[in-house]
Amino acid sequence: MQSIRRNKELSFDHVKPVRWVSPVEFERIRAGLTGRDRLIADCFFFAGARPGEILGMRGSEGLRWRDVFLYTGSKPFMWLYAGKTMRERQAIMFDPLPARLRAFKVLSSPREHDFVFPSKQGGGAWSDVEYSNWTRRAFKPACERAGLPHVTPFMLRHGYANLTYWAGSGLKGLVKAIDITPEQATVMYSKVIDSAEKSLPISPDHAITQAQTAFRIEREATQGEG
Repeated sequence: MQSIRRNKELSFDHVKPVRWVSPVEFERIRAGLTGRDRLIADCFFFAGARPGEILGMRGSEGLRWRDVFLYTGSKPFMWLYAGKTMRERQAIMFDPLPARLRAFKVLSSPREHDFVFPSKQGGGAWSDVEYSNWTRRAFKPACERAGLPHVTPFMLRHGYANLTYWAGSGLKGLVKAIDITPEQATVMYSKVIDSAEKSLPISPDHAITQAQTAFRIEREATQGEG
């Protein structure tokens, strides 16, 4: 039995190339969200977090304020623990997430051990049902309004991986950033790797700023037509 389990763990036949969300697409989705729903989505896209790591489902601990480091000397980061892999990692946050979390913290005045996004049904970790309801009632309608009905919350994490690799992280840096194996990364992000290796590195902050500008111009043009 032990050898069978080991062989199963080493099989990656189920792993497929992923569909990620571009920075401009994320801005379109984000425009359809409000309040803390926006900030939850920000954590997926700008920190590469799995939903469970932020909200505390499926064996993950959930993000607490004591695990969010907004005032470091270099890049702000958060500690994330994944129940899926039983590993902890330091997730670098891309701008503008740190500033948004700082503003949210000032408004909520939390204690350090409080959840950043406590459940509305008890104040602790979310249940799978609550997350499913959030996806159906908040996230999916925002995606539909953005013309991206196929997008799932997990695809935002893939957008973070895309930005990380395009910044020149290499395979080793990508694996560390999003907590997967090299074998999974080469399959899941094969299209990202192929395209990035043919181009010069792109700063995530620059790509995000460009996307925000492009979305603002796009929205103003749409409003002008109306």
